[in-house]
Amino acid sequence: MTTIAESFRQPLPSLNQRVLPPTTANVMPNARPYRHVQPSAHSTAITDPPRAWELDHPSTLFDLVRHLIPHGNQQVPRPLRNHLPTIESSHVLCTEGDVVRAAVLYLLNPVNVALERLCPAGCRIDCITDGPHGTSSRADIVWRYRDTQSQTTSFAVLEFKNTYAIHWADFEPGMANLDPYAPVDQQPASMVANSYTAEDGTFLDGNAVVMAKQAQKYHNETGCTDVALFD
Repeated sequence: MTTIAESFRQPLPSLNQRVLPPTTANVMPNARPYRHVQPSAHSTAITDPPRAWELDHPSTLFDLVRHLIPHGNQQVPRPLRNHLPTIESSHVLCTEGDVVRAAVLYLLNPVNVALERLCPAGCRIDCITDGPHGTSSRADIVWRYRDTQSQTTSFAVLEFKNTYAIHWADFEPGMANLDPYAPVDQQPASMVANSYTAEDGTFLDGNAVVMAKQAQKYHNETGCTDVALFD
């Protein structure tokens, strides 16, 4: 069985997904079902989406904290030696609720146990479903750091998405090319400048426009630099 420490070096479990019948979803050219999403709040609809985006490999982010999670022959603290739940073969991803249940089992628990272990003495990490006071946002999950003076700082937001709602093809048109020798119109500065004449003010397409608006809103209202979409 996988321990919490080991889980940070492994992909998330691969769970079965139920294919939607044609009556409940359109089908993309590659025959993948497609759930269309709409802004759930007026504040999301009026938020300007990111103009373009840059691709960051997950390993780039993990390298920043790799030394904090013991592995191999290193002494692993007892909480991080606990095992993750056994994968349930009956767990099928069909709705957003199924995604939430999977996240609680295989994502939130190991992350929060690790955060508790890494948190400085006298401080704490709060993992809550809430939004900043005085705002219209209520994110699915917000992580807040509470210091010794009880001052809080939101540092990450997680938003759950239904199955077949996140598609690479929707995000790909808005990806800037960081290669300095790439065509000028694909470079970040040019894409941002040209996006103002694009539909919705961004090169993102389909569901990516709505999701990017929502992520941008959470960033604006919480100050978080990290907003993740999870399906």
